[in-house]
Amino acid sequence: MPITKDQYEAVEELYRERRRRARFLADEKAARIRQELPELEQLEQQRLSLSMDRIRSAFGGDPEKAALVKEKMRRISREKESLLRTKGYTPADLEPVYTCPLCRDTGRFEGRECRCFAETLEEAVGRTPLSREPEARFEDFSLSWYDDAEPLRAFGGLTARRVMENVLAAAEEYADRFSEKRGGLFLTGPVGTGKTFLGRCIARAVAAQGYETCLVTAQEFFGAAEALAFDKENGDPLLIEQMNRAQLLVIDDLGTEFTSRRLAQNALFTMINEREIRELGTILTGNITLEEMEDLYTNRVTSRIAGSYRILPFTGPDIRLAKKQAGKP
Repeated sequence: MPITKDQYEAVEELYRERRRRARFLADEKAARIRQELPELEQLEQQRLSLSMDRIRSAFGGDPEKAALVKEKMRRISREKESLLRTKGYTPADLEPVYTCPLCRDTGRFEGRECRCFAETLEEAVGRTPLSREPEARFEDFSLSWYDDAEPLRAFGGLTARRVMENVLAAAEEYADRFSEKRGGLFLTGPVGTGKTFLGRCIARAVAAQGYETCLVTAQEFFGAAEALAFDKENGDPLLIEQMNRAQLLVIDDLGTEFTSRRLAQNALFTMINEREIRELGTILTGNITLEEMEDLYTNRVTSRIAGSYRILPFTGPDIRLAKKQAGKP
């Protein structure tokens, strides 16, 4: 039974609604708790201020400063936990409760579709579970999915296939010249046009040259930054370390994360700034334009990307959906 575009989009909307619902309920409960404990707001403001220092020191490679900030934050966390317990609460009472704790209701985990997404889609359309995404290689990036007949005004009259030929060539050049020039790439365009796959192709080619690479989703990146910033026990310090030392870092699907906007803005800017100073490679992908990125992450993030990164605009059909409809992996 083929998957229709409406069915696929309905499942994606279900996940968006799950995230909204989890955050709404968490915010609602947190507001009630703050009414009972007015001192909580002051402690959270102190932690937020320190969190920015911790993110900067972590991505800036200053472990001594990071350790000092961490100790201050632990002291505030202990005060916060003690305060919460006076009313019978715990820190977990301030956090969203997601349907899937692995992907935090994003449908993506470790750079791929979470198993819960395949199961949810299976339930929606009554088909066998979807297979895991294959290993990404440039030679498997097929241009046959892109139309070569209709000129696109937005791309100066080029067809979708010609646009994507140029994108593929730029991606291969980035990987080939990684030892000479690293810098940043921003892969932007509609859902399903190949951004994630091509980002993974670049990472695989760079890793084959002996460079350390790290691929994370935006949700994983901001989740790790949030855990680091607020000293959460469910954080993954190894992931932060891997991102920090990676000679190529790929952050996939910007704009889908669900976290504090202020934290996201500061974490993303700090990461971009520190990696540029240290001359490390960075690739960002997203279904958002630079204008939409500015609304999410502020002008200082967008201007840095526009000024320092090579922008690769994608176009074409939703290839993931087209493949599923055709019964191809």
